[in-house]
Amino acid sequence: EDITATWYPPVPPKFVLPNPDSVECAMLIRALDGLSKLKLRTGYLDQAEAVQLRLIGTLRASRGMDSISTIEACRGLGWMYEMNERFGDAKGVLVRTLELAENSSSVRGETRIQLVSALCEDLSTLHRKLRQYQRALSYAEKAVRTLEQGELGRSNPRCGVLWTAITSDWAVIEGMSSGQLKEVYFAAKEAMRVASKTFPAHSDHFEADAWQCAAHSNFLAVLLAKDDVKSAEDHLSKAVVFCPHLKEEGYLEKLTGAALDGERT
Repeated sequence: EDITATWYPPVPPKFVLPNPDSVECAMLIRALDGLSKLKLRTGYLDQAEAVQLRLIGTLRASRGMDSISTIEACRGLGWMYEMNERFGDAKGVLVRTLELAENSSSVRGETRIQLVSALCEDLSTLHRKLRQYQRALSYAEKAVRTLEQGELGRSNPRCGVLWTAITSDWAVIEGMSSGQLKEVYFAAKEAMRVASKTFPAHSDHFEADAWQCAAHSNFLAVLLAKDDVKSAEDHLSKAVVFCPHLKEEGYLEKLTGAALDGERT
């Protein structure tokens, strides 16, 4: 309750809101939303935060704390705090907003799935920026599991993006155990599974910065970490068809070196 009072203050006592169903109330909400975005675009972050807080207070009083409009406004406030490098406040707001989305009585079905997964992605991205990779992993995995319950199921391209990010997060954790290596291998395989169901839109290969190419690159790195040179060679021969730039990442040299090491032993 204290946290709610701190971040989502109620409307001032002497301020009388228009009827929630009135045109005036809708106009007030649009005005506050527009002013907040304007302040954000022009770089007045403190003023944008103040207006966003007033927007949240107005939405809370008129539509309820667990309405989709209020939840999205709270999510916006979290990213304002992140932009202003108030990382503790950003995490607190996003965690609280995720709880609101998960327990909302008015946001259901596919809308709830998309909103909850987006908030989990937000928290994963924030923790990754702070180099808190275990927490980033935890929220990314929660986002994937949530998306898999949606209309597109396990083949949702966003799942592929998240599995690719999860693989990368595992890669920066030093001293992985054999059990953790199995985890990163599973994540890399899942990313490849989703990538295999997507295709380049306007050419015969993906752009170098496409997540699908990152998934291929990650998978090759994992296979080399497992000393599975044969599988890595087979995968590279298929991957370069879709991502020709992989030839320039030195995998051919790595594979050759790994093969020679294997022959020596």
